[in-house]
Amino acid sequence: MPSKAWKIGFLIILLFTIASELLLVFDDYVFTRIGIDRNIIKLIFWLTPMFAAYIATYYSKTNKLLMGLSYIILFPVIFTCIHYINGEFGSAVDFTGSSGALVVFKVSAAIGSIMIIIGTLLGLLFSKQKTSSTNEQLFKKL
Repeated sequence: MPSKAWKIGFLIILLFTIASELLLVFDDYVFTRIGIDRNIIKLIFWLTPMFAAYIATYYSKTNKLLMGLSYIILFPVIFTCIHYINGEFGSAVDFTGSSGALVVFKVSAAIGSIMIIIGTLLGLLFSKQKTSSTNEQLFKKL
């Protein structure tokens, strides 16, 4: 059964993937009027798998590596499905249809895998530091 940390990471990926597809609905003009750079928002959306993998790895009690890396398959599948549905509803997407979905899957798998591996490694690194500092505090008390 997935841990609570894994579920939170999954929800982060799901919500930010939906939000990134909704970003396609608005033109650059809308973001210019608000005073926000659209490319920065896109960058933040592409970094969310790293954040989700970090959360799942850092807060999982067991199987930390597996919890973080499990998003490597889930992220491109979710991203491709939402992109495909968005295109079917008539939004102007770059790659439409099933051949476009394959392209979107490959791109999101490549970029997402890199982000997820980085997030997982950071989660492992910081959870080890947290564990070792806790152990050092216990030994000092003894």
